[in-house]
Amino acid sequence: MKHLFAAMGLLVAIGIPAACFAQDSATARHDVFSATLNYQSRVDYFGRTDSLKSSILFPSLEFESRTGLYAQGNVIFLNNSQQTMEYAGTLLQAGYRFPESKHFSGNLYYNQILYRSDVDLLESAVKEQPGVNITYKTKVVNLTLGADLKFSNRTDVGATGGLDHLWIIRLNSPKTALGIDPTANIYLGTQNFTESILEQKDLLGIPLGNTMLSHQVQQFSVLSYAFTMPVVFVKGKFNASLTPSYVLPQNLIEGETGYDMFYVSAAVGVRL
Repeated sequence: MKHLFAAMGLLVAIGIPAACFAQDSATARHDVFSATLNYQSRVDYFGRTDSLKSSILFPSLEFESRTGLYAQGNVIFLNNSQQTMEYAGTLLQAGYRFPESKHFSGNLYYNQILYRSDVDLLESAVKEQPGVNITYKTKVVNLTLGADLKFSNRTDVGATGGLDHLWIIRLNSPKTALGIDPTANIYLGTQNFTESILEQKDLLGIPLGNTMLSHQVQQFSVLSYAFTMPVVFVKGKFNASLTPSYVLPQNLIEGETGYDMFYVSAAVGVRL
């Protein structure tokens, strides 16, 4: 007989839509400043969700230098039946984007997560997250692999695998394009919990009673599958995106709430 108490640390994946279509050729680097306003209709944490069915709005600012170094800040506002666009926290990211080539791209990053102490979301337990992503590009499909560490009161290991294919439609107007990028992802990671087992003791075959034994367990397993189809419109320095997503949580443990879920993300922004 087992009883599981969740104590895992995971970081919500907040997707900032990419506003460039340079994946088909390497381009010279230059300093770039971007500002984006993002909306997500449901807070999704590898398919785990809160009972209030919260949505989030988060403005984002980013500066990337021609060296590949970048810094980004996201201010998160939470909306549900009890909170109306209330400030929930700030996510800061610093990193390095590798020079793009015909077949490879990727980045190293470090997240500092600063949620308010009274925010009741699973991901709010995570404080720091370093990680790396690498993409191998072909004409047929792009393969992305990622790995990270998530630090809370415990340390969790995460891994990501993804397949996508980007279609770019060049429109008649100069510097105007539409991108469609269907993507399938698998997310894996460790989960920490307390396992309690009822053990029966005996002496020379004579039952002496039951004892509850508890110990810490950490298991590495599939956390979710996710399917998305970002649609991105770019006209000069302006960009807008709409991303329908469908997530299927896996290996839920006692105390977690999660189910197959559809939601939509949207964003508008500029790149200077």
